[in-house]
Amino acid sequence: MNKSPDLTASFFYLLALLPMGLFGFVYAVVGIALSIGLMPIFIGFPLLLFVLRTNRNLTELDARLASRLLGLEPQTEAAASGGTLRGERKSFWAMLGAELVDARSFSALLWQFIRLPLGILAFAFTVSIASVILALLVSPVVYWILLQTLHIDIFHDQLNFFLMNERIDSMQLSLIYTGLGILAAPVGMIAIRKLAQFMGSIAVEMTRIGAPAYQPAPQYR
Repeated sequence: MNKSPDLTASFFYLLALLPMGLFGFVYAVVGIALSIGLMPIFIGFPLLLFVLRTNRNLTELDARLASRLLGLEPQTEAAASGGTLRGERKSFWAMLGAELVDARSFSALLWQFIRLPLGILAFAFTVSIASVILALLVSPVVYWILLQTLHIDIFHDQLNFFLMNERIDSMQLSLIYTGLGILAAPVGMIAIRKLAQFMGSIAVEMTRIGAPAYQPAPQYR
Protein backbone atom coordinates (compact mmCIF):
# COMPACT_ATOMS: atom_id res chain seq x y z
CA MET A 1 0.00 0.00 0.00
CA ASN A 2 1.45 3.39 -0.99
CA LYS A 3 1.89 5.91 1.77
CA SER A 4 1.12 9.58 1.32
CA PRO A 5 4.22 11.28 -0.13
CA ASP A 6 5.99 14.06 1.73
CA LEU A 7 5.02 17.55 0.57
CA THR A 8 8.60 18.76 0.14
CA ALA A 9 9.61 15.66 -1.81
CA SER A 10 6.49 15.94 -3.98
CA PHE A 11 7.13 19.63 -4.68
CA PHE A 12 10.74 19.20 -5.76
CA TYR A 13 9.95 16.01 -7.69
CA LEU A 14 7.39 17.88 -9.80
CA LEU A 15 9.81 20.74 -10.39
CA ALA A 16 12.58 18.30 -11.38
CA LEU A 17 10.37 16.63 -13.99
CA LEU A 18 10.89 19.52 -16.40
CA PRO A 19 14.72 19.54 -16.59
CA MET A 20 14.86 15.73 -16.45
CA GLY A 21 12.20 15.49 -19.14
CA LEU A 22 14.03 17.98 -21.35
CA PHE A 23 17.30 16.06 -21.03
CA GLY A 24 15.66 12.68 -21.64
CA PHE A 25 13.70 13.92 -24.65
CA VAL A 26 16.72 15.54 -26.32
CA TYR A 27 18.92 12.54 -25.58
CA ALA A 28 16.39 10.05 -26.99
CA VAL A 29 15.60 12.06 -30.13
CA VAL A 30 19.22 12.91 -30.93
CA GLY A 31 20.41 9.40 -30.10
CA ILE A 32 17.84 7.62 -32.28
CA ALA A 33 18.32 10.09 -35.14
CA LEU A 34 22.10 9.69 -35.07
CA SER A 35 21.83 5.91 -34.84
CA ILE A 36 19.63 5.71 -37.93
CA GLY A 37 21.76 8.21 -39.84
CA LEU A 38 25.02 6.38 -39.08
CA MET A 39 23.77 2.86 -39.87
CA PRO A 40 25.19 2.91 -43.44
CA ILE A 41 28.70 3.11 -41.95
CA PHE A 42 27.89 0.54 -39.22
CA ILE A 43 28.50 2.96 -36.31
CA GLY A 44 24.76 3.45 -35.97
CA PHE A 45 24.15 -0.13 -34.79
CA PRO A 46 26.29 -0.05 -31.62
CA LEU A 47 25.08 3.50 -31.01
CA LEU A 48 21.47 2.31 -31.23
CA LEU A 49 22.17 -0.44 -28.70
CA PHE A 50 23.82 2.08 -26.38
CA VAL A 51 20.93 4.56 -26.68
CA LEU A 52 18.26 1.92 -26.04
CA ARG A 53 20.06 0.59 -22.97
CA THR A 54 20.80 4.01 -21.50
CA ASN A 55 17.20 5.08 -22.12
CA ARG A 56 16.07 2.06 -20.15
CA ASN A 57 18.55 2.87 -17.38
CA LEU A 58 17.26 6.46 -17.25
CA THR A 59 13.68 5.24 -16.95
CA GLU A 60 14.62 2.79 -14.21
CA LEU A 61 16.44 5.61 -12.41
CA ASP A 62 13.28 7.73 -12.62
CA ALA A 63 11.24 4.86 -11.20
CA ARG A 64 13.65 4.30 -8.31
CA LEU A 65 13.67 8.03 -7.57
CA ALA A 66 9.87 8.13 -7.56
CA SER A 67 9.67 5.03 -5.37
CA ARG A 68 12.08 6.45 -2.81
CA LEU A 69 10.82 10.05 -2.70
CA LEU A 70 7.09 9.42 -3.01
CA GLY A 71 6.72 6.15 -1.13
CA LEU A 72 5.44 4.23 -4.15
CA GLU A 73 5.60 0.47 -4.47
CA PRO A 74 9.21 -0.43 -5.33
CA GLN A 75 10.12 -2.00 -8.62
CA THR A 76 10.21 -5.76 -8.82
CA GLU A 77 13.55 -7.41 -9.24
CA ALA A 78 12.62 -8.48 -12.75
CA ALA A 79 11.56 -4.98 -13.76
CA ALA A 80 14.71 -3.40 -12.45
CA SER A 81 17.11 -5.75 -14.18
CA GLY A 82 17.96 -4.69 -17.67
CA GLY A 83 21.18 -6.45 -18.56
CA THR A 84 22.22 -9.97 -19.28
CA LEU A 85 22.96 -12.48 -16.56
CA ARG A 86 26.41 -12.41 -15.03
CA GLY A 87 28.76 -14.68 -16.95
CA GLU A 88 26.42 -14.94 -19.95
CA ARG A 89 28.06 -13.88 -23.18
CA LYS A 90 26.18 -12.89 -26.31
CA SER A 91 27.26 -11.65 -29.66
CA PHE A 92 26.67 -8.02 -30.55
CA TRP A 93 23.88 -8.86 -32.99
CA ALA A 94 22.20 -11.12 -30.44
CA MET A 95 22.27 -8.31 -27.85
CA LEU A 96 20.92 -5.79 -30.36
CA GLY A 97 18.19 -8.18 -31.47
CA ALA A 98 17.20 -8.91 -27.89
CA GLU A 99 17.01 -5.19 -27.17
CA LEU A 100 14.88 -4.52 -30.24
CA VAL A 101 12.31 -7.20 -29.38
CA ASP A 102 12.16 -6.28 -25.69
CA ALA A 103 9.03 -4.26 -24.90
CA ARG A 104 10.88 -2.55 -22.03
CA SER A 105 13.18 -0.82 -24.51
CA PHE A 106 10.23 0.83 -26.24
CA SER A 107 8.33 1.59 -23.03
CA ALA A 108 11.47 3.35 -21.74
CA LEU A 109 11.75 5.26 -25.02
CA LEU A 110 8.08 6.21 -24.81
CA TRP A 111 8.58 7.52 -21.26
CA GLN A 112 11.42 9.77 -22.42
CA PHE A 113 9.10 11.21 -25.09
CA ILE A 114 6.05 11.83 -22.90
CA ARG A 115 7.96 12.97 -19.80
CA LEU A 116 8.73 16.36 -21.35
CA PRO A 117 5.09 17.49 -21.91
CA LEU A 118 4.13 15.96 -18.57
CA GLY A 119 7.02 17.79 -16.93
CA ILE A 120 5.95 21.09 -18.46
CA LEU A 121 2.40 20.64 -17.17
CA ALA A 122 3.59 19.53 -13.73
CA PHE A 123 6.05 22.42 -13.44
CA ALA A 124 3.45 25.01 -14.49
CA PHE A 125 0.81 23.58 -12.16
CA THR A 126 3.15 23.39 -9.16
CA VAL A 127 4.58 26.88 -9.60
CA SER A 128 1.11 28.37 -10.16
CA ILE A 129 -0.40 26.73 -7.08
CA ALA A 130 2.53 27.71 -4.86
CA SER A 131 2.61 31.28 -6.20
CA VAL A 132 -1.11 31.90 -5.76
CA ILE A 133 -1.18 30.53 -2.21
CA LEU A 134 1.94 32.46 -1.21
CA ALA A 135 0.58 35.68 -2.73
CA LEU A 136 -2.67 35.30 -0.79
CA LEU A 137 -0.89 34.57 2.49
CA VAL A 138 1.46 37.57 2.32
CA SER A 139 -1.12 40.05 1.00
CA PRO A 140 -1.12 42.23 4.15
CA VAL A 141 2.69 42.41 4.22
CA VAL A 142 2.93 43.34 0.53
CA TYR A 143 0.15 45.89 0.93
CA TRP A 144 1.81 47.55 3.93
CA ILE A 145 5.28 47.66 2.35
CA LEU A 146 4.04 49.18 -0.92
CA LEU A 147 1.85 51.67 0.90
CA GLN A 148 4.66 52.84 3.20
CA THR A 149 7.43 52.95 0.59
CA LEU A 150 5.73 53.84 -2.72
CA HIS A 151 2.35 55.08 -1.42
CA ILE A 152 0.55 52.60 -3.65
CA ASP A 153 -2.72 51.00 -2.57
CA ILE A 154 -2.80 47.78 -4.56
CA PHE A 155 -6.37 46.99 -3.40
CA HIS A 156 -7.94 50.35 -4.18
CA ASP A 157 -9.19 49.37 -7.63
CA GLN A 158 -10.46 46.03 -6.36
CA LEU A 159 -12.56 47.75 -3.71
CA ASN A 160 -14.18 49.87 -6.42
CA PHE A 161 -14.60 46.89 -8.76
CA PHE A 162 -16.43 44.75 -6.20
CA LEU A 163 -18.49 47.76 -5.05
CA MET A 164 -17.63 47.00 -1.44
CA ASN A 165 -18.93 48.99 1.47
CA GLU A 166 -16.73 51.85 2.57
CA ARG A 167 -16.45 50.20 5.97
CA ILE A 168 -14.08 47.65 4.37
CA ASP A 169 -10.69 49.16 3.69
CA SER A 170 -7.69 47.81 1.81
CA MET A 171 -6.01 46.31 4.87
CA GLN A 172 -9.16 44.38 5.74
CA LEU A 173 -9.40 43.15 2.15
CA SER A 174 -5.80 41.96 2.33
CA LEU A 175 -6.67 40.04 5.50
CA ILE A 176 -9.60 38.45 3.67
CA TYR A 177 -7.16 37.31 0.98
CA THR A 178 -4.94 35.86 3.68
CA GLY A 179 -7.91 33.90 5.01
CA LEU A 180 -8.55 32.57 1.52
CA GLY A 181 -4.89 31.57 1.30
CA ILE A 182 -5.13 29.69 4.60
CA LEU A 183 -8.17 27.82 3.30
CA ALA A 184 -6.55 27.11 -0.07
CA ALA A 185 -3.22 25.93 1.34
CA PRO A 186 -4.38 22.42 2.42
CA VAL A 187 -6.14 21.91 -0.91
CA GLY A 188 -3.02 22.95 -2.80
CA MET A 189 -0.83 20.64 -0.70
CA ILE A 190 -3.11 17.69 -1.39
CA ALA A 191 -3.15 18.51 -5.11
CA ILE A 192 0.67 18.67 -5.27
CA ARG A 193 1.00 15.35 -3.41
CA LYS A 194 -1.55 13.59 -5.61
CA LEU A 195 -0.02 14.94 -8.82
CA ALA A 196 3.47 13.84 -7.77
CA GLN A 197 2.15 10.42 -6.85
CA PHE A 198 0.42 10.12 -10.22
CA MET A 199 3.51 11.20 -12.19
CA GLY A 200 5.75 8.89 -10.21
CA SER A 201 3.41 5.94 -10.69
CA ILE A 202 3.65 6.41 -14.47
CA ALA A 203 7.45 6.16 -14.30
CA VAL A 204 7.22 3.01 -12.17
CA GLU A 205 4.64 1.38 -14.42
CA MET A 206 6.73 2.12 -17.52
CA THR A 207 9.46 -0.13 -16.13
CA ARG A 208 6.97 -2.96 -15.65
CA ILE A 209 5.70 -3.05 -19.24
CA GLY A 210 7.00 -6.23 -20.83
CA ALA A 211 8.86 -7.30 -17.68
CA PRO A 212 8.47 -10.98 -16.74
CA ALA A 213 6.61 -11.70 -13.55
CA TYR A 214 8.93 -11.93 -10.59
CA GLN A 215 9.08 -15.41 -9.13
CA PRO A 216 10.67 -15.60 -5.68
CA ALA A 217 13.30 -18.24 -5.19
CA PRO A 218 12.03 -21.40 -3.43
CA GLN A 219 13.00 -21.78 0.18
CA TYR A 220 14.22 -25.13 1.43
CA ARG A 221 13.90 -26.33 4.95
